[in-house]
Amino acid sequence: MKDKELNKEAKRMLDLIDSGSTSMISEDVAPYYVDISTYSDGELFELEKKKLFRERPLFMALSCDIQNPGDFVTNEDTGIPIVITRNKKKEIKAYLNVCRHRAGRLIDEPCGNKVRGFVCPYHAWKYDLDGNLTSITAEETFGQIDKSLHSLIELPAEEKYGMIYVQSTPGPAQSIDDILGDELGPQMGSWDLGSMHLVNRGIFDMPTNWKLAMDTFCEGYH
Repeated sequence: MKDKELNKEAKRMLDLIDSGSTSMISEDVAPYYVDISTYSDGELFELEKKKLFRERPLFMALSCDIQNPGDFVTNEDTGIPIVITRNKKKEIKAYLNVCRHRAGRLIDEPCGNKVRGFVCPYHAWKYDLDGNLTSITAEETFGQIDKSLHSLIELPAEEKYGMIYVQSTPGPAQSIDDILGDELGPQMGSWDLGSMHLVNRGIFDMPTNWKLAMDTFCEGYH
């Protein structure tokens, strides 16, 4: 939000204080009710996971989380194991956190720094930061194998406004600016998150539907 818009919003808030009023819904509008199935329908939840969380890019890390080549974070919020890193060119890369041999988990740690690549703990297949398969244990036992056909599965990823967005399923990349639009994108850019450093984080493990958590913590009633 630009300074002019902030000043306008601040004035609106001060006017509400002076008038002893709020910007809540007016008295002549009937209340809106949300059916309980919105939060409890299992089929709806599965559809939401597919369409909202797996087919769209989601915020998964801050730029300051992965500052240097070889820094990485892992994420499984969508139910799909993902590793996000920077290559030697400092480009953001995201891959399925799965070895191409026996689908072993490559990395269990939530984050790490300045690794040269990723080594599967099962049979020690090695991948570089660009996802290329570089080494196969006892490679001669596999016959003629083309390593280029067994790179890590790359996921669309974009770094924008100090944040890293990843799409959990392979496919065409979707522009973050196209999704955010003409207003939200510049507003997020004005926060200058790219120059900030994370000092603390908290994780809340709640047995609730994601929409209830969003509604509870974002509504103006609080």
